Amino acid sequence: MWVRIPSSSLINFREKEKDTMARYIFNLPDMTEQTFSRCAMLCHNTIEAIGSEISGWDGTGSPVFSSKEISFNGTLPLNGDTFSIRRDGNVRSVIDTHDHPYDLAVRCCLVIFDRACDSMHLGSDVDNETMAWEQAKALVNAGAIEI
Repeated sequence: MWVRIPSSSLINFREKEKDTMARYIFNLPDMTEQTFSRCAMLCHNTIEAIGSEISGWDGTGSPVFSSKEISFNGTLPLNGDTFSIRRDGNVRSVIDTHDHPYDLAVRCCLVIFDRACDSMHLGSDVDNETMAWEQAKALVNAGAIEI
């Protein structure tokens, strides 16, 4: 069962600096519609539970969580690159969140997809052992839903 966690209770483990960036590079292989849909639902529920402010690809409008695609960005003016994953497999994708608040939503989704797909390739300039990743893993684990 998911419970909405007030954003005021989330700890910011990364020190905010003016031009900081968080860059993620990933390649998701082709997935079944059922697995992708499950991951999309988990991403949507996780983001909703943590209260991340996200919008459509351009920082306005609505994000997309479907059986074929996930696409969102931070809400203007706190937006960066669009986070987008397609079921038919992405070519190499790179996203710079500029460490805006939607960065946590991106990390949570990447954790979900990484757990669902053994052959996903994921790289980041945010060290895998940092509290930023630990926070995302803990939030995904709090959902206690198997992929």
